[in-house]
Amino acid sequence: MRYPLMHLKPEMDTVVYVVKPGDTLSNIIRNYYGPLPPAQQQALIRSIHAANPRITNPNRIWPNQLIKLDVPVPHCRVPTQD
Repeated sequence: MRYPLMHLKPEMDTVVYVVKPGDTLSNIIRNYYGPLPPAQQQALIRSIHAANPRITNPNRIWPNQLIKLDVPVPHCRVPTQD
């Protein structure tokens, strides 16, 4: 049996996140996706950095900065707070 749709990427949606004091890209990712392997988390950080030209250094984001996140629809939920 063949599954022709298995090769499709999950449907994506865009979330605009407002950075809060103390946020890092790592904890924002964790709030939306849950814990991830380090390699997958680093790939997402690179993707977010590339999609947001105002982030000049992914290790430094600022409160009230808007960050565009492209996330799979199943992960488009209100993030949890640590």
